[in-house]
Amino acid sequence: MLCFFCAFSLVKINAQVVGKDTVLYENTPIDTAKVDFDSTMFAPEKKKKPHDPHKATMHSLMLPGWGQWYNKQYWKVPIVIGGIAIPTVAFIQNSKWFNEAAKAYKLVYGATYGPAANRATDSALIRSKTVLPKTYQDYWDALYASNPGSAGSNFLSSVQSQRNYYRRNKDYAALWFFILWGINVADATVFGHLKDFDISPNLSMTANPTYFQMARVPGVSFIFNWKYPSKTTYNSTYN
Repeated sequence: MLCFFCAFSLVKINAQVVGKDTVLYENTPIDTAKVDFDSTMFAPEKKKKPHDPHKATMHSLMLPGWGQWYNKQYWKVPIVIGGIAIPTVAFIQNSKWFNEAAKAYKLVYGATYGPAANRATDSALIRSKTVLPKTYQDYWDALYASNPGSAGSNFLSSVQSQRNYYRRNKDYAALWFFILWGINVADATVFGHLKDFDISPNLSMTANPTYFQMARVPGVSFIFNWKYPSKTTYNSTYN
């Protein structure tokens, strides 16, 4: 009786899965001596490492463009670096010009309106042509040669305007630097979250009008359909 049951179970099988995407249909005999098993048949599928938006955010905070590189949006990296480089260069250059204008203003102010005991010293430094930046030295010499009496006031008025102009540009450059850095972080964060977002046709949503019986009010129902492509089924043949 036991032998008959074993023989019957080899002949009569209901959709027994032997390997990946392999289905044995009804009335398919199994000869285990002739079945070729592949080493990859039962190997576990490799899971894709999930994208981490937090890493994209932290990378962009540490270095502009690094978060975009992590998101594999390589074309954005030169745009981010170039955008942040512009206010950086503007800040450095305007800081240099501001310091030169402030130094020139301080020296000429001391020689013109400073304490009487220090005027002679400041005037000697200016005449030595070693303390003022070249542009301001030439400007001061031209004013002093044309009208020594009003040279100090005219020079100070002009240089004060330039000094304030460079300081304003420096402040704006610093502001734009932080704004663009923040945009860089926000961009990396948003696209880091959207990296694994499913926008394929396999995910769909429909909205249908409905009537809620309990509340006795009309409403709208949202139906989410997850559609998976059908797997290909192979009919294995054994010799």
